[in-house]
Amino acid sequence: MFAIRLLVCVALVTGAEPGAAPPGPSPTCTIIGRVTAARGAPVALAEIVVLGTRVGAVTDEAGAFVLAGLPPGAFQIRIRGPGILVHMEALRLTPGDTLRREFNVGPNRYDELHDSLSALGEWPPRIAPDVLDNMRHVSKVRVFRLDPDHVGSWVSPDSEHRFGPWPIVGEADPPSRGLVRTLIEALAASSVRLRVAGEPQKMCGGFSPGIDVRFIGEDQPVDVLLCYACGEFSLSCGGEFRQSGYFASPGFVEFAVRAFPRDSVLSRLRTRSGGD
Repeated sequence: MFAIRLLVCVALVTGAEPGAAPPGPSPTCTIIGRVTAARGAPVALAEIVVLGTRVGAVTDEAGAFVLAGLPPGAFQIRIRGPGILVHMEALRLTPGDTLRREFNVGPNRYDELHDSLSALGEWPPRIAPDVLDNMRHVSKVRVFRLDPDHVGSWVSPDSEHRFGPWPIVGEADPPSRGLVRTLIEALAASSVRLRVAGEPQKMCGGFSPGIDVRFIGEDQPVDVLLCYACGEFSLSCGGEFRQSGYFASPGFVEFAVRAFPRDSVLSRLRTRSGGD
C-alpha cells in the first residue's frame, strides 16, 4: 500500500500518469533535395553539409541528395562543388519533418567560362601556346618510366630518381625528333580541362603504366605525365602544375610503344588501341 501511494505521489509531482514511459527523443527529420545551377542544370558531386552536425551527402549525376537523421531545429546548409561558389542557406525543421527542396546555386563557373571562350572562338580549350612553343624548341628530351606501386612523399621534379611521389624505374634511349613531334602533335590536338580559380588542381595519380617526358631547354623544364591506365596527361612547368586533359590521338600510344619497345606492359597498349 505504501509503495502504491509513493508511486501516485511521484506521478503527481512529475505530472506523469502512473505506468507512463518517460518522453522519448523527438522524431528525426529528412531533407530530400536537388542542386541546380544556371538554366536548371544539375550539379553533380556537390558536397552538402549541415553545419553543426555530422550529417552530409554528395549529389548524384542528377544533382539529387538525401540528408536523413537530422534533429529538429534551425540549421545552415553549406553547398559547394566543382565550378560553383560556396552556397549557404538557412532552414528550420520541425519534429518528423520531411523537407523537399531544390537549391539553386546560381551560374556555374564552368558554364560561364564555356560561354566566354565560345564567344571568343577559343573552345575547346587547348594547351597554352607558350608551353607548346617551349616544348618545340628545347635542346633535350628525356623519357622516364614511372613506378606507380611504390608511391612515396612528394619531392622536387628535378630528382634523378623520382618525379613527385613516383619513382623512376627506367629511362628510354633519347627519342628521335620525329617521335617527339608525334607527342607534341598529339598534345596540341587534345583539349584540356577548364581551370577555375579556387578549384583544386587535378593531376592523375594512377600512372599504371605511366611515363614522364621531360623537355629541357633554356626556360624552366616542362614535364608531361602520361597515364595509360586512364588515358590522361598532366603538364607542369618548373614543378608547378599547369594543365591536364585526356588523350585525343593515337599518337600517345605510338609514343609509349616506340619509346619503350621492350616494355611488355607498354607493348600491349598497341593491341588494346587497335594498332598493328
